[in-house]
Amino acid sequence: MRPLIVLLTCLSLAVHAGDGVAGDPDYLGQTLQGVRAVTVRVDGVHPDFARYGVVGDALRLRVEERLRAAGIVVVDAGNAETARSTPVLAIDFTVHDHTNDYFNHYPYLVSLKLKQKVPLPNAADAFIAATVWSDGRSGIEAPLRLSRLNDYVLTLVDHFIADLNAQNRS
Repeated sequence: MRPLIVLLTCLSLAVHAGDGVAGDPDYLGQTLQGVRAVTVRVDGVHPDFARYGVVGDALRLRVEERLRAAGIVVVDAGNAETARSTPVLAIDFTVHDHTNDYFNHYPYLVSLKLKQKVPLPNAADAFIAATVWSDGRSGIEAPLRLSRLNDYVLTLVDHFIADLNAQNRS
């Protein structure tokens, strides 16, 4: 019964990974036009993954370095609350621990989303966050190869940078 649960989990992750629109000109709608700065947020990295080389803060720093190298301004998360026009580049991990069952692997879903602040017309100067760009990857990794998730995230960041550059050509 447990192998069936693992299989169904993997299929579910694979279905949701196709939700992204990265690189698809029919759906981009110039949503990245004018984006010059972002704040980076990493969620869902379990502290136990540090033993496999996946650490949320270290990954965030690597992503920020990659963005800066591409000429994108990275705004500190503390300043992003007051910087109303700064979108959030959200890296989300969903990893299921199946190391105690037959397969001894981790099914995962890694997503990268750019969330723009959309102002609401009220006196409170409030806004909602809307995902205007996304990409993702799903699969299964052995525990000792879980550090590959770092490389997968950097590949998704490269997709983001390519799409951003394509929409902001002068």
